[in-house]
Amino acid sequence: MYRMIHSDPKHFRLSTKNTKKVYFLIGVRIICILYLSLYPFLDINTLKGTKKKVDPSYWNVYHSVEQLASKLEVWEHKNLKNFPICRLERVCKTDKGQWILPKWLNNYHFWLEKCGLNQSLVWYADIQDPIHLHNSSFQGDLIGTQVLRWQLPHLIADTIWILLWRHFIYYSENTKSWSFTCVSSASRPCITTLFWSALEPVLLNYQRPKEEDWTSQYLQQVLLSTIPTQWKTISPESQGCFRSVTFSRLRPAHIPKHVLSQEDIFFLENGILREDRLKSSFQNAKDTGKCMITIALKNNSVGYSSNRLNSFHENLFEQVANLIPRLALESTTETYRQDINIRLVDFHTNDLDDWISAKEKLQAVDVVVTDHSIANSQFLLLRPNTTVIEVLPFSYSAVMFKELALSLGLDYHSVSSNPDEETFLDCLFRYEQDQHSLSQLVQAYRQEAENWHRGIYQQTLHLDDLETTDKQMHRK
Repeated sequence: MYRMIHSDPKHFRLSTKNTKKVYFLIGVRIICILYLSLYPFLDINTLKGTKKKVDPSYWNVYHSVEQLASKLEVWEHKNLKNFPICRLERVCKTDKGQWILPKWLNNYHFWLEKCGLNQSLVWYADIQDPIHLHNSSFQGDLIGTQVLRWQLPHLIADTIWILLWRHFIYYSENTKSWSFTCVSSASRPCITTLFWSALEPVLLNYQRPKEEDWTSQYLQQVLLSTIPTQWKTISPESQGCFRSVTFSRLRPAHIPKHVLSQEDIFFLENGILREDRLKSSFQNAKDTGKCMITIALKNNSVGYSSNRLNSFHENLFEQVANLIPRLALESTTETYRQDINIRLVDFHTNDLDDWISAKEKLQAVDVVVTDHSIANSQFLLLRPNTTVIEVLPFSYSAVMFKELALSLGLDYHSVSSNPDEETFLDCLFRYEQDQHSLSQLVQAYRQEAENWHRGIYQQTLHLDDLETTDKQMHRK
C-alpha cells in the first residue's frame, strides 16, 4: 500500500506542490524578517525620495517635517501615531466614554482603526465634508492625495486645534442631550461650545491649489490679481520677482450673518465685543476732539524667521509698521493732521492661553500688524472693521487667515515683502526681455501697490468723512 501511494503520479505531484508551498511561505517569512531588520535604513531612503516629489516651497514652512511624516505614514501604512486625524480622538469624549466625531469621518473607518478609534463612536452632522467640497473625485486617503496634500495637514494639525484656543470643540449641543467633557491637548476643560457651522466659511471656502499645477495655482491665489493675462507667458524668473513683492486684499464676499450676529454664543459667552470699530472710533474722536489710532505690532514668531516666506527681508515687519503712520499723515488733509494721535503697541505673544490679557489688548486696537502664525486665531477678538495687515504669509496657506478675517468683518491686507518698486523693477529687467509684457507688469504692480497703500488707511486712518459720518449718525 505504501509503495502504491508513492507510485501514484497524481499523489506525487500533490506532494511536490505542498512542499513548494511550504518553501514559499518560509521564503516570505525570511523576506519579512529582513525587511524589518533593514527598516530604519529603508525609512531614510524613503524620506529622501519623498522630498524630491514635493514642491520646493513646501520646505519653507514651519511644519514641513511633521507634514512629511504624515505623508509617509499614508503612503507606507506605517505607525500612525502622529497622523493628523489621530489628533481628533482628543476632540471630545462623553462621560460614558464615547468619542464625538464629525460625520464625514464615518467614511474613513480604516484610518480610525489605525488611530485606535474603533468603538464607542458617536457621529454628528453639522460639518461639511471637506473631501467633497469642491471636487467629488477625491476619494483617496485623507491627506495623501492631490489637493488635500497641501492644505489639510496644516488645517487639521494646527488650525482646527488652535483656531479656538485649544478649548473649543465643534459639536452642537442642540442635536444631542448628553453631558460630555471636552479635553484639549493640555487636558484643560473647554470654556464653551462653538458650532462648526459658524466656522465653515473660515476653514473650507477657499480654492486649494492642485498638485499637478501647484505653482500656477499658487501664483493665481497669492500674487497680484490684476496682472494681465500675458504675464503667464513670461519667464519663471520674472514670476519669481512677484514672489518677493506681493500685495493682496480680501476679495468681496458674503459675510455669514450667523458669524457676526450679536447673539452668537461664542462671542456672547466669552465677552467679546462686536461693536463696530469705526463707529466707536468716530464717537471717541467726536467726544475728545482727537483721533486716537492704536496700532498693535503683533510679532508671533520670534526666532522662526528662517522658516518664513521671503525671510531675507529681516526688517519687513518694522518697515510695514512704520509705514502706516506716514501713510496716515500723507493721506489726510491738513485740517485733520494735527488731530491724529498714533500709538504703537508691541504685542508679542506665543501663549494662546492668555485669554483675558489678549482680549483686553486686541479689543482696544484699530490696526494690527502681524506675521503669519497660528496665533492669528486671535483675530476672533478683534472688533469688526479693525484693519489687519498680515506680513509674510506662508506660501501654502496664505488664504486661510483671509477667510477668517472675512467672516469676522475685518479690513484685511497682506504683504509678502517690502513694497520697494526699485528692487522689483531691477528684478524684472534682469530677466524679462519682452518690453511689452514688462510694461504691463510694471503698470499692474504700481496699480496694485497704490491700491494696497490706499486700502490701509481708507477705513481706519482717513478722517475726511468725519463730518459726513456725524450727520449720518445724527439722522439715525
